Amino acid sequence: MDEALFQKLKKAKGYLGFPLGKYQSLSDGVLRRDFDYGVVFCNLSPYDFNISISDTLKRIKGKQDTVANNGAPVIGSFLLPKNDGIILLRNNKLTGIGSEGNLPVRFALYQNYPNPFNSSTKIKYSIPNSAKVSIKVYDVLGKEVTTLMNEFQNTGTHEIEFDASKLSSGLYFYRIISGIYSETRKMILLR
Repeated sequence: MDEALFQKLKKAKGYLGFPLGKYQSLSDGVLRRDFDYGVVFCNLSPYDFNISISDTLKRIKGKQDTVANNGAPVIGSFLLPKNDGIILLRNNKLTGIGSEGNLPVRFALYQNYPNPFNSSTKIKYSIPNSAKVSIKVYDVLGKEVTTLMNEFQNTGTHEIEFDASKLSSGLYFYRIISGIYSETRKMILLR
């Protein structure tokens, strides 16, 4: 996501914590992001937008149309007001209120697993506040090999997979940067 769109989305009334990583543009300024439990829509345009859906979803969050935040089903289509956002949940998914004790209270970059690894490994990290997160991999000489992530992330513990199938055996470093926080760990690729 480019920085201008990110800033516009952050300031929008319909931001709703829109997951900024992987989204689909439905129209100029109208974004959709699917996730396991439903869909998030955000309309940054100055016009209302009619959205057709093929699944039966329940409306749980909207900025302007607060009367509709009662879990009423949305079938077929609905109007997404200008400068608004909405979260719709799939009927077959249960939701509830969890303990905030499950949210991380500090940044953490965990050791990749497995390590040493053959062709791919998983990197786990925690962020206590929604923020832009960058994770890069470097070789033993300090040369950047790849950027695994460079996007806004919500509070929580996340995991990303590193595919090293095109790299040669050796020692590599992975580094997370988010605001003033940064941490580096090493990993070993064995063929």
